Amino acid sequence: MVIVALLYAILVWLLFFTLRWLRWGWGTTPSKSVMSFILADATRLVGIFSQNGFQTIKPGARIQFALSNNPGHLYNSTIAEIAAGVGEGQIASSGTLARVTSLPMTAEYPVVIERPKDIEPSALRPGMSGTATVYAPKSAPLDTIGWLLLCGRALTLYL
Repeated sequence: MVIVALLYAILVWLLFFTLRWLRWGWGTTPSKSVMSFILADATRLVGIFSQNGFQTIKPGARIQFALSNNPGHLYNSTIAEIAAGVGEGQIASSGTLARVTSLPMTAEYPVVIERPKDIEPSALRPGMSGTATVYAPKSAPLDTIGWLLLCGRALTLYL
């Protein structure tokens, strides 16, 4: 009987303190948001690439990629644009000035990839992962090596 009462008390505590109840007219703040919304029309394919390829990865460059939800299948597309933002090397939002030596160096940058025609927009989910290769112009011998490496990585997505 004591165990049942203890379990009931834990259940009431969990329901009372973990669920957020909303009533008409109540407000929320950005630090205590209740729901997140993602616009379906705003879903974009973004690839993260190393800086050593920045000279060859330009808008219009040919790209092949494989997604984890469909391993082994290669999609063909082009680079739409170089995104104007990185997630590393940022200064804290507290407003304190940091020394340049204390900030980590930016090692990667994002690029926006055109959605291939054979991918339905509803099939893309936020946070999907995969692997990609960008082919530079006038690099036909190295393209074959890049394609072989991409095929190998696409097959390892089965694991």
